[in-house]
Amino acid sequence: MRLDRAGQDSGSALSPGDLDHLLALQQRILEHLSLQTQTQDKSAAPDGCYLSDLIAMTHLIKITWPMGAEFLPSSRLESLVEGYVEPFIAQTTVQHQGRLQKEERSRGMRMRVAPSGSALCGVLLAAADSALGDRELATLRPRLNPLAREAYRRENSYAGSVCRSNDISPALARAIALRIYGLPVRVGLRPPSIQHHFRVEEIPSFLPRKWFDRNFAEFIKRLPRFDYATERRLRRGASLRLAELKSGATWEDCGPMIGMQPSLARRTLKHLGRELEELSLWPAFEETVEQVAEYLDSTSQRIDYANRRRHMASWRLPLDDWLSMNEGLPELKRLREWPGSAIGSALVWAGVTEGERMRSPVVFDLRQRGDDTQAFATRLDRLSDVVGEPSLRLRRRLHFYAERLAAFCDKNLEAAVSASDVVRDELAVAAGVIQEPWAQASLAVTSRRAMLNRIVCELTDPVGKMAPDHLWELFQRVVPAAADQARSASARGIGIRQALAAIVFVSTMPCVWRELPSGFGISSDTAFQRFTEWSEARVWTELRQLLRDATGSQGDLDWSRHAIDAVSARAEKRKRGRC
Repeated sequence: MRLDRAGQDSGSALSPGDLDHLLALQQRILEHLSLQTQTQDKSAAPDGCYLSDLIAMTHLIKITWPMGAEFLPSSRLESLVEGYVEPFIAQTTVQHQGRLQKEERSRGMRMRVAPSGSALCGVLLAAADSALGDRELATLRPRLNPLAREAYRRENSYAGSVCRSNDISPALARAIALRIYGLPVRVGLRPPSIQHHFRVEEIPSFLPRKWFDRNFAEFIKRLPRFDYATERRLRRGASLRLAELKSGATWEDCGPMIGMQPSLARRTLKHLGRELEELSLWPAFEETVEQVAEYLDSTSQRIDYANRRRHMASWRLPLDDWLSMNEGLPELKRLREWPGSAIGSALVWAGVTEGERMRSPVVFDLRQRGDDTQAFATRLDRLSDVVGEPSLRLRRRLHFYAERLAAFCDKNLEAAVSASDVVRDELAVAAGVIQEPWAQASLAVTSRRAMLNRIVCELTDPVGKMAPDHLWELFQRVVPAAADQARSASARGIGIRQALAAIVFVSTMPCVWRELPSGFGISSDTAFQRFTEWSEARVWTELRQLLRDATGSQGDLDWSRHAIDAVSARAEKRKRGRC
């Protein structure tokens, strides 16, 4: 029955606006039917799954009503659907209570069939059309996945037959699937396959910093919390996803292909997948990694990282070279207290292979001998994070050394790097005598400070962003009541809110206290002092409780809860002596 007669057969006339809306939909449906009639192969027809997607969505809307009411333009249309699905909802409730009778089961089965009235059919199709929107996965999944999950909760079998149908489009199938991260068993849930030109051997185990900064800047802004652990998972996951795109294998199988242990690949998928899935950001992650894949396809300067890993598997930095590169840097004598050249070996290995320094062969040797790898990691972190001139200069020397060693690996030659030449060139760069492009480029990898300063500049109002009004209002309730503390801080020109914002920034970014940008109007020493005082006063515990009980804009509250969770985690690490 056609929609243009909906006003007569529906029992009560539709409003002119609603009727126009349904007639416009009818016209689009007729156009799709006409195109499919002219094309024998449904999959070859333009948007050949449109009608199947519409029908699938009407089922989900019926199962989950009133969740789908938001997709209808008027309350009149909502009331039509309400009257139709109300007996079905009541039957579902009885079913969950275990008192389902034979006639009620029959009524539930009838709900799987399209309603007889054209007005009601049109209204359900209109809701489905609105829900589908442009059918872009990045926006479709957060919009429709809650309906799919509720449908499974109410009617598992019915929802499964809808969501796992082979007739719906891949985009809709992925949008309403309970899980899409990793490599789904169902082929229909996998992203469209693209023929890439790069090889798996040209993928490092840890996405290089330059690739990450170039492609993930916008993605990071969508995360409620971005810390060092999140960055590590993203960079590991991006490399694994690149290997999956090229090989079609699972992440666990991709791990060894790129020099990563299968267990680490499995853990990365588990934690990163769950985290991004909860935020509805997995499709965006896939799109971002696809950008990296396109870059790899387009560049002719690809590197065989597998070959480098083979050459570096048994390599260790000669002790004489390590001592030579420490010459003229007496401030770093504590680094030389660590026996041997293990610290230098780990950093050079990471520079050559673009791997994680704590996953280097020398660290595995330390573990096998039962040495304290936590203390070793602390030394590595200090050398990598400190922005003082001695640390910067040593990192630059190690970078120069790694570049020369990588050149030998790429040519399959025996390594013969001269540490004295490396030190000589670094001294020339430090003195400004030479301006080699490769030497200047190496300066970019020595610190995250420039990146952090750029982030703060882009925030415009960093204090307001990191400590928004609702968080600041709650914080004032729990900050130590000694009013003279606040007055003394103000007298020194240091605001409590600036301190709170700085603490949140350090806790949610891959940032150490010394790297705190000046945009917060507070020194890193003062921010750390406030953090220590408030941690000892259990301010973060009380603030977390207030945020859990708070009401307001969900997005604002989610950000504040994530932020204070990060601060609390940092306070707990400090309590255990790790921060």
